[in-house]
Amino acid sequence: MKKYIVKIFILFCIVAVVDMALGYCFGYLFDNAKGGMTAESNNISNHITDEVLVFGSSRAIHHYDPMLIGDSLGVGCYNCGKERSGIILMYGRYRLMAERYTPKVILYEITPGFDIYKHRWKDVVYLSYFYDNPAIDSIFWRVDKSYRVKMMSKAYQYNTNPLALVRDYVHPVRSFNKGYSPYEGVMDYEPVLKKRVYGECDSVKLYYLERLVQDCKAGGTKLIFCASPEYKATDDDEYAVAIELAEKYDIPFWNFHCDTTFTLHREYFSDSYHLSRQGATEYSKRIVRELRSTNFK
Repeated sequence: MKKYIVKIFILFCIVAVVDMALGYCFGYLFDNAKGGMTAESNNISNHITDEVLVFGSSRAIHHYDPMLIGDSLGVGCYNCGKERSGIILMYGRYRLMAERYTPKVILYEITPGFDIYKHRWKDVVYLSYFYDNPAIDSIFWRVDKSYRVKMMSKAYQYNTNPLALVRDYVHPVRSFNKGYSPYEGVMDYEPVLKKRVYGECDSVKLYYLERLVQDCKAGGTKLIFCASPEYKATDDDEYAVAIELAEKYDIPFWNFHCDTTFTLHREYFSDSYHLSRQGATEYSKRIVRELRSTNFK
């Protein structure tokens, strides 16, 4: 029996050493990535100090031109959005940034599926690189209590896409311009439009959406909810929860979801849900005008 216990202990030690070694290697690749999503995530969370930030999912990345916004207002602007992600990731990024500095304005592009309603989402895993930060670990625990055990493994913290860590360290294949990634194509067809039907609200998402509002107010950051245009949209029912939250805390909600200045112009869209580069440019100009109207400068 003692021999088996000794063997099990030795095996445990070997696994622990290998896990720590892999965690160290992956951590080094993350900290020293030369480009790609890895370097972008590191830069957003640990380095940028821009006054105006854009948060949200793909509709944030593709609709808000930070160079146009920043240059027009004479400030630094950075697009911190991420495709197929929502409030879980965005709140974590805010917490990491808030440890370093206080952004002046956050433009939050609300995407109901990622920010309000129950929907398959994995954006919490993009925070795994920062799990050891006290501001982040509790987010994992609220999402799934099993992370308390899973995250004991250092290698597991970097298992989201280990091949991307290597690629972005050796030879990145994607670059960003202050987080902005416009769609170049224009929709050359007439889409079949269907009204999206959502189920229940997600209590975890709503918890962190409200926490973001509260933390921004307490920290001195002006938070602005936004809804950018959608092709031929005629109602904004899906934003009702976010509109109520904005009213509750007296924060702006700039709702352009059904704005016919954009929604009736197919050349402004890459697909029915995303603006083209031309549409994003015109929309970003509109955002600049709105910011100026709030006496931003």
